[in-house]
Amino acid sequence: MGSATCIQYCQYVNVVKQGDSPNDIAPLFVGNQITAGDFNEYRPSITVDAMGRLFAGFDVTMDGSLYYPMFTVSEDGGATWADPGYYETSAGSTKPDVDSKPTGFYATFTPPAETSGQIWVVDDAAQTGYTWDFGSYDFDSFTDSHIATYTHAGPEDDGAWNWGGLAFTGFYPPAQEGTPFLFYQYSLVGGGLLHSLNTGACEHASIDIDQTTNISYSVYDRLVTGTYQLLVWKHNFGKWDYNSQYDYWSHPFFNTKTLIGTGNLTYPDVIAESNNIIVVAQSDADGNQDIVCYYSSNAGTSYTPVVVANDAGDELYPQITWIKTGVAVCTYIRGSEAYYKATEDGGATWSTEARVSDEQITPVEDHALTIGGMNGNAYAIWQDGRGDNIDIYFDSFYNVESPNVQIGTVAGGIGKVTMDVLNTGTGAAADIDWSISVSGGILGRINVTTTGNIASLAAGGSQTVQTDKFIFGLGTITIQLTAGQAVASKTGKVLLFLVRNIA
Repeated sequence: MGSATCIQYCQYVNVVKQGDSPNDIAPLFVGNQITAGDFNEYRPSITVDAMGRLFAGFDVTMDGSLYYPMFTVSEDGGATWADPGYYETSAGSTKPDVDSKPTGFYATFTPPAETSGQIWVVDDAAQTGYTWDFGSYDFDSFTDSHIATYTHAGPEDDGAWNWGGLAFTGFYPPAQEGTPFLFYQYSLVGGGLLHSLNTGACEHASIDIDQTTNISYSVYDRLVTGTYQLLVWKHNFGKWDYNSQYDYWSHPFFNTKTLIGTGNLTYPDVIAESNNIIVVAQSDADGNQDIVCYYSSNAGTSYTPVVVANDAGDELYPQITWIKTGVAVCTYIRGSEAYYKATEDGGATWSTEARVSDEQITPVEDHALTIGGMNGNAYAIWQDGRGDNIDIYFDSFYNVESPNVQIGTVAGGIGKVTMDVLNTGTGAAADIDWSISVSGGILGRINVTTTGNIASLAAGGSQTVQTDKFIFGLGTITIQLTAGQAVASKTGKVLLFLVRNIA
C-alpha cells in the first residue's frame, strides 16, 4: 500500500507548431508536425476521447539535456495543437503513456533512475496529478509503465477518482529483477495498492480494461529458460473486496495464462472489448522479427495464434487499438517506415498491408510510434528525423465508414413534440429505434409516449419524427427522447393545445 503526493501542472509555450492541416499536406504520408524547436522530442503517445479530442504526450527538453513528459491537446482532429504542459517535479521521467476517459485523459510515465520506485498518474482535467513512492520499501527500478482507464465506481464515492490501473515491471526485494506489477488507487484520499507476481525476468508491459465487463488484462514478456513468453494477468476491476485487517480495498485476481510461441515473443500490446482480447507481439520464430497476435473470444479462457505480418524484413514494435466495435488496427515499423493492418473479426484475419508514414521514423525503437482510435478513426504519432532535429508528427491514417446517430432540434407545436434524428457520421445508419415521452402538466395528466423505427438514414442525413397523440393540458412538461444510443431530456410548457418553451 502507499499514499499519494499531489503534483502541480506547469505551462511550457512555443514547443508546438500550430496549423498544418493534414488535409493540406502532400504527399499522403508526410503527416502533421506537432513539435518544432532547437531540441529533440521522443517517445510519443496518443489517445482520443469520446468527444473526438486528441491528447498527445512526448518527451521534451528545454535545455538539451533534462527531459520532461509533456502533454498537449487538439480540438480539431489534429490540425492544431495547444501549447503543452508538464509537471515540474517530473524532470528526468520518460515514455509518457496516455489513455482517454469520457472527456479527457489520464497519463503515466516511467520515473528516472534516482527515484525509480515512484509511480505517477496525471489528470488533464484537473491539470494536476499524484505520485506514490515505494522506494522506501525497496521496490524500485520501475519501467515501461502503461495505463488503462475506465469509469467504474469506487468504494468511497461515485468513482470520479477511480482512474484505472497501471502495468509495469520492476525490482521486488530482496533480489528479483523484472517482476510484473499492477497498481491502482483504492480510496478517495489517494491510497494505492501494488500487486506483484512471484516471478521475474519480465521486460515490457501492456494493459487494457474491457469497458463492457470491467476486466483488466495485463501482459508482460517474460524470459523462461532462454525463451521469451507472454504472461497474461487478469483482474476483476468491476469488483472491490474489503480487507478489514489492513483497511484497504482490492480488485480480485482471476488467473494468469502463458502464451508460448515457437520463438521469442517480445514487446506485447493488448486490447479488450466485450470479452474479445487481442494480444500482439514480435516473434522471431522464422529467423526474422515478425508480428503475431493471440486472440480470444471467451475473455481469455483460450487464445489462438495468428501471424499478422511476416515480410522478408523485420517488423518491430507492434501497437494495437480498437477504432470501433469489432474493428482493430495494428501498426508496426519496418525499416524506418510505419505500416498497418486491420481486423474486423477479433484478430482471426487481417487486411492487406498499408503504410502509415514514409521513411522518417528515427531512431527506430520501442515507443517511437504509438496509435489511438475512436469512432472509426485511427491516429498515429511518431518521432521523426526529417528536419534538423527529431520532432513529433501525427496523422489520421485509417477510417471506417461509421454512422453516428444524434438527437438534433426538439420543438413544440400545436398538440405535438417533434425531434430531428441526425446521422453525423461517415456511413449510413440502419434500424434506428426512437422514442418521445411527454409527461407532466397540472395533476400529471399529460402522459404521451410515441416510439418508432427509422429503417435507414444516410450519412449527413436527418429525419423529423413526432408524437402521434394530440397533447392537451396546462403546465410544465418533461420530455424524454432517445434515438439509437443517443439520449436527451428537455422541459417545456403546455398552454391548452400549444406546446412551447422547449429547452
